[in-house]
Amino acid sequence: MTTSLTRRVTATAVSAAALLTTATAFAATPAQAFTNDNAVTVSGVRYYAKAYSCNVYWRSCSWNSSISISKSKSYTHRADVKANGFKLSITISKGGGVTITGNSTSLVTAKRSSYGTSSYISGVAKPSIFSVSVSARTRLAAGGQNVSSGWTTW
Repeated sequence: MTTSLTRRVTATAVSAAALLTTATAFAATPAQAFTNDNAVTVSGVRYYAKAYSCNVYWRSCSWNSSISISKSKSYTHRADVKANGFKLSITISKGGGVTITGNSTSLVTAKRSSYGTSSYISGVAKPSIFSVSVSARTRLAAGGQNVSSGWTTW
């Protein structure tokens, strides 16, 4: 090979290696998320509520809401999901045993009432292009107690 050709092949190989290293590092970076939780213990019974929503998204954002109670009780588990920004709308998909209210508005609530020690509700929010973030909150009502996780973001 000539010196000029060797330099071009070497430069191309170095550029390809740098691009591959950058792409691999970017792909290996875990997605960031917002979480918020809260717990209350009354008469030896622990009531716990936790909410999660994605931080960065393109067209949709995953969210979830979970509750737990240290002793089986009748409960109502509510998951609120909202879009934050200007001219808002949000839609979420319906899961099994969940009632959705406010679909296609800036605030959507999924609700499950049952008996037991835990509940999990999750879905995908599809906010409008004017939304700047998606936020979730979990609310638990059981045994005369009300516990809220607080919003995952403003």
